[in-house]
Amino acid sequence: MGPKIYAHGNCQVYFMHKLLREKHSDLDVSFGEVHKLDLQRDMDQYESDIRNADFIISQNVSGQYRGEKRFSLD
Repeated sequence: MGPKIYAHGNCQVYFMHKLLREKHSDLDVSFGEVHKLDLQRDMDQYESDIRNADFIISQNVSGQYRGEKRFSLD
């Protein structure tokens, strides 16, 4: 298995994930659509995915998106 990649962003991140997997099937690619994350249920997994990634691909997410600074690139 190749490097672990985490794609972070809004609805377009699903397609980034899909394209990466299509072109490079050996990559371990996970993704998170911040507009769909359940703030109570999914935050531990979200933070773990980012901590354990070798590379992170991110769309720009504003500093106060859903009141969570953790989603932002800031």
